[in-house]
Amino acid sequence: VLSGQNQSPMSTNEVPRLCWQEVFTKLMQQARLDPHWTDGCHSDREILRRMLVAAGAGDELLAWMPVLRLVLPQLNYGPNVVNVMSSATRRMRAPGHRAS
Repeated sequence: VLSGQNQSPMSTNEVPRLCWQEVFTKLMQQARLDPHWTDGCHSDREILRRMLVAAGAGDELLAWMPVLRLVLPQLNYGPNVVNVMSSATRRMRAPGHRAS
């Protein structure tokens, strides 16, 4: 399911977005069945945030959560994907920025 074609000039594998939608949809379906992830959570967004934090995601990575709406359409972040991407890019280019 994760196969792609390495024809990009940047030597990256391109994987169709539908494939990632299927992967993340299945992940969220499984997470919703597990009380460890759902206890106290009222939305998929809260469950996903809990899973990312448990995996070690920091604030810098969590700032990109609205971009996940591209592969998890049920996440309701409003029309903020472009805003998040541009503000994260500005933060990374800011003087004194250190990668986490």
